[in-house]
Amino acid sequence: MNLAPPAGLAEPLVVGALGATGLLAIDPPDSGIPWCPSALLFGVVCPLCGLTRGVARLVRGDVAASVGFHPLAWAVLTVSIAAWVAWLGRRAGWWKWRSRVIERWLVGGLVFGLAAVWAYRAASGSLRAT
Repeated sequence: MNLAPPAGLAEPLVVGALGATGLLAIDPPDSGIPWCPSALLFGVVCPLCGLTRGVARLVRGDVAASVGFHPLAWAVLTVSIAAWVAWLGRRAGWWKWRSRVIERWLVGGLVFGLAAVWAYRAASGSLRAT
């Protein structure tokens, strides 16, 4: 009996399994040493600061804490899951289309949103690395 996934599905399935395991296993602390390399090495809080903890709290059902760490954690998680499903679907042959326009708009919108939230949080004084 062959338990191997169909050809081409091994990569997305392994990445999905590792991603889900990482999301459930890693629960970064709320305070202490910053997880952000930019904050740790240079003392500058980056637009992504708080995303790891925000996504970790979101997958555990603590929406209020997630928004407190980073207001766009839900968007990053949603786009990441959608990208994985699209990759798996193309590999499995469920669909053949791939819209680079949609991909660019999603990535561009996410980058713009992260920069806008970072600027707002920096201006309001609510940006923190720990």
